[in-house]
Formats: sequence, C-alpha cells, structure tokens
Amino acid sequence: MNRSVKDKYRPNRRLHYLRMPDEKLLSACRVDIYKATGKGGQKKNKTSNAVRLTLLHLSVTESKSRSKAENVRNALKKLRLSIATDYADVTNEQDHTTPLPQELEAYFSSDKIRISQKNSVYPLFVAFLFDAYARHKGDWSAMSGDLGFTASQLRKFFEKTPELNRAAIGLKQFIGMEG
Repeated sequence: MNRSVKDKYRPNRRLHYLRMPDEKLLSACRVDIYKATGKGGQKKNKTSNAVRLTLLHLSVTESKSRSKAENVRNALKKLRLSIATDYADVTNEQDHTTPLPQELEAYFSSDKIRISQKNSVYPLFVAFLFDAYARHKGDWSAMSGDLGFTASQLRKFFEKTPELNRAAIGLKQFIGMEG
C-alpha cells in the first residue's frame, strides 16, 4: 500500500488517537453503515447495522451483532488496536526511546504482564510494546532487559492474540528484520 508522508502516524499522533474518548475518535473517522452479508437469517440483509470505520489509511469493519450501536463499539475497539499496531511510522527514528506513558506505570511495576484486552489502556500498552519491539528489531531478550518482563512473557503476549501476532510479523517484514 502506498502511503503519503502526511497520512503516516507519528508516535505522538498515535498516542493522541489512542487517548481520545470514543465519541471524539468516532467523529475523526469516516463511518460507513451498510447491510451485512452472510449467515443470519431473514433479518440479516434487511437492516443496515454493519459498520466500517476509516481513519487515514486504517480501516476496520464489524458486523457480528444485530445491533448497530454494539457494532460501532466493537469497531472502535478494533480501530484502537489497529492504531496501536500500526507500523506506518517506523523509520530510522526507531532508536528513540519512547517514555512510558503515565497511564501504564502500574502495569510495568510488576514482573508479570497483567492486562486484559477489556482494559481501556490495553491499546496504549500494545502501542508501547510495539515501539519497543521495533526499537529492538524483534529481539525479545533486548526487549525484556528494557521493559522488565521475561522474553518468554513478551513473546507469549504477542502470540496469544492472532491480530497482535500478525502485526508483529508484518512489522518485521516492513522494516526488514530477520527471523
């Protein structure tokens, strides 16, 4: 995908979007409402409740629920995770250490990764780990020394969610990491 410089996220812009309340983030997006296809019985193709959110070059869709409001909420969660795992801004600036956001201090005071995907700061946590992943060129051991978690914990955290694992693989390919 060809991305122009103005469409790329900068780390501070990404944090800005991740910290936005749902209403403000939704207003920053292009919102498309459409009729979902597939299984679902007679009502599936009669109501427009599927949602597509587009923010710059990121786009997510959600159509699992029959409720448009629920689909919007779930699409916003997906969009936040897409923002957190967006590697469009990864350049030679990856050697710059990003300071730990204040909202995450409690999660880095333990020697174990303890954060739920339902937690409101989860996307911010993921974004911080992705910055470290890029900075250390996918080296789990170097990341563990920097973040205070074991290499095994970090690897398992990335691998336990298919979306995160795919994003880590995509990041490696995008910046030419080996392994």
